[in-house]
Amino acid sequence: RDPCDPARPALGVATAAPGRIHLLLERWPSADAVVVPHLGGTLRARLGATALRVTAGPDGLHLRGLPASPPHPGPVEIVLSGRPRIDERARAAAELPVQTPGLLGAVVLDAASARCSAPSGVPLQHLKRLPDGRSSIGFFFAPGVAVEWSARLPRAGRWRVLARLARPATGEQAAFALRVGRHRLAGETVPTASWDDPAEIDLGTVALPKGPLAVRLVPERLARAWFADVHGVVLVPA
Repeated sequence: RDPCDPARPALGVATAAPGRIHLLLERWPSADAVVVPHLGGTLRARLGATALRVTAGPDGLHLRGLPASPPHPGPVEIVLSGRPRIDERARAAAELPVQTPGLLGAVVLDAASARCSAPSGVPLQHLKRLPDGRSSIGFFFAPGVAVEWSARLPRAGRWRVLARLARPATGEQAAFALRVGRHRLAGETVPTASWDDPAEIDLGTVALPKGPLAVRLVPERLARAWFADVHGVVLVPA
């Protein structure tokens, strides 16, 4: 992200390979630095043949020494190598808030109250805050990344489960699994008008006990190498 432009923090996307993270900057930062949130460890960074300075901060790794302008038109790649890890301070700060029923008894699990985890140990997804106060999580380019929530139900009963996903595409759709307590529900994305306009995908009704509840959404099949933006999950008392 851009440390000096809070209105437009996202600079591009990231992909991971064993021992490496590739940052693809689709927009050039407004300063000579890029921040990789919540990342720690001893890493090296290079832009082409140029080595960048890597320092740890409370918000992640800071990569400094970028030129004033991009070296060429189009996306610019920065390669991080070494042993990346999640910063433990960020992990402690990212404890899942417990969601409880709100208006009309529904439990709304939005993107801002979620946490992502990845098989590599380093999730590369980004939280997007929309102008109207909503939020979504995007940049899913590999299956297996999980979006997780924690809730607490005041009573046992049956709940209708809705996944709120946005994917502006036609043709083949991506697939996902949603685990709600001990129930595993499967679904597919549907075309939407834009990344910011989710569809509510009805996954059916399940019986849930009173008390704490874990909810976990995992993309299982991508379509055209991408999934969808996750806007949340809604549990509605049936």
